[in-house]
Amino acid sequence: ISYGSRVYRPPIIVGEIKRNKPITIKEIAYAQSLAAKPVKGILTGPITIIAWSYNLRKEPVYKVAFELSRALNEEAKELIENNIHFIQIDEPAIKEYAPLKKVKRDFYFSWAIRAFNLVAKLQENVQVHTHMCYSEFGDIIKWILKMNFDVITIEAAREGTKILKSFKNIK
Repeated sequence: ISYGSRVYRPPIIVGEIKRNKPITIKEIAYAQSLAAKPVKGILTGPITIIAWSYNLRKEPVYKVAFELSRALNEEAKELIENNIHFIQIDEPAIKEYAPLKKVKRDFYFSWAIRAFNLVAKLQENVQVHTHMCYSEFGDIIKWILKMNFDVITIEAAREGTKILKSFKNIK
């Protein structure tokens, strides 16, 4: 269940984040056992988790992001051990969580992209996907280009094909 008015209770971040056990392995491995084609493991990215949670920690938010990144990277590596070689790291909130003041954005995106890339630090034979939505990407395209993914999926229901202009002039 996504955020908004869909009766979802956001997580509350109160302490250090560590991965104690697998989160998605059982379901994805089962899905792969039933499928003839490869199945993609999908993880919510660290920035989106923070953006859609109540963070009660006193530490800087980037410290929480890096803890989440390490835990998610462990999950991704265990997915790979279970023969899942397509990993999607969803970051629909990466732009919406950015500071409103432009002078603070470079610092934010520098650690947000680093947090994403920590999750995506995987073997060469793994194809990393990301999904982004709710955004016009023109003003953050330079940051998107620093993200370590192979495939990006974007939502364009509101903007239509206008959203593609951000991607038109990049290689």
